[in-house]
Amino acid sequence: SRGDPADPRPRYDVAAGSLLVASCQFHLPYYASRTLPNVLALPWVTLAWSEWLRGRGCRAVFLLSAAAAVLRCDLVILVAAAGAVLLLTRRIGVGEGILSGTGGVCAAVLLTVPVDTRLWAPVHGASDGRPFVWPELLVLKFNAVDNRSAEYGTEPWHWYLTSALPKMLLLAAPLVPLGLLCLQERAPASLSLRWDARVLPLAAAAAVYVVLYSLLPHKETRFLFPVLPLLDLLAGKGLANLRRAAWVDRRIHVRGAYALGILGLMVSGVASSLFVHLSSFNYPGGEGVESLRRHLGERIVGIGGGDESAVLVDVLAAGTGVTLFQTRAAQEELARRGWKVQFDVEGYEEENRGEARVAESVRQHQFLLTEKDAVEGYHVIDVVHGYAGMDYRQFKIKTTEKLYLLEQDSVDAMTDAYIERLEKSQNRQQ
Repeated sequence: SRGDPADPRPRYDVAAGSLLVASCQFHLPYYASRTLPNVLALPWVTLAWSEWLRGRGCRAVFLLSAAAAVLRCDLVILVAAAGAVLLLTRRIGVGEGILSGTGGVCAAVLLTVPVDTRLWAPVHGASDGRPFVWPELLVLKFNAVDNRSAEYGTEPWHWYLTSALPKMLLLAAPLVPLGLLCLQERAPASLSLRWDARVLPLAAAAAVYVVLYSLLPHKETRFLFPVLPLLDLLAGKGLANLRRAAWVDRRIHVRGAYALGILGLMVSGVASSLFVHLSSFNYPGGEGVESLRRHLGERIVGIGGGDESAVLVDVLAAGTGVTLFQTRAAQEELARRGWKVQFDVEGYEEENRGEARVAESVRQHQFLLTEKDAVEGYHVIDVVHGYAGMDYRQFKIKTTEKLYLLEQDSVDAMTDAYIERLEKSQNRQQ
């Protein structure tokens, strides 16, 4: 919608508007740095929307099918929705759709199955008697067939519409419906509105995706990432429509609407900056590992006849910032100083540890990073606080105790003996 190059009036760039909308949001930039399957699939989905807009429906189905097979199985819902809309609007034929979808899946499977079988067969293949491993097929069975995703929490059916989407779009949400319209000049300083047939099919597919996904009890904001690029595009197009209307129609209420759109994006940008600060309080698990690293850096802790310590990380800590990169960095740093630390994670990851399974008894761990403030045989050495809401009267962030770093009572008694053994060893080397 750049208009006629010879037209002296400003160009109404939808791409610039969409970029502005995306830059004022919190979730897209925030999640872009995280290696989640939803994020890894996002470029493929964005490219698929682009191909659809260019009239290449078969390529869009191919890309979505391939991404569903490798990166995120729930994209089959979007494949079904997009395929149905493309067929109903006669953008593709039945044979073309089937060929594109199966082609994308087959090409992806030929790539993912050999690699993932090599990487995961010792855990998921050999242990269960399967000759090959297709991760997304296992995820699809877990979520759709067994319906076990509800074990991780449920939300009401309307949660995406009443909570997730408003938080993702913020004050850009009113611009989305305007993006479904197309402006036409009827006469000087006069515009007419009509539905834009180019984007309505895409919006219909996105709406079907959201509705179908709402039927699943377990809901997360990141599950809507496949439709976020399209919503940003529509919001950017809505902003471009307002800009064009304000240039053509000089009446104050038209220009006021455009000014409100710009003001809404500015407020959204400020709110997103606040969300970034608030989100830093949502990772007590990561703070707990740093606390443990500092604690072990100040003291030499040993157990029994060796220089090893084991740390048990519970489910809440593991889900709030304890990462493999962080624990490995702590292990390497402490190893250079003379002792070895092992991190064991509770929960579903216990099934994936093979021979290095989590110890059956809590007593085999010298440290616990847990949400429990009292465990028999342990004492608290540090408390990690996390986000607990906003105090709007004082405009202050409220925090509360989230995790506790516990140390086994017998560790202190073992420390002196270990230090003595270490000193004797160093004397012998000298």
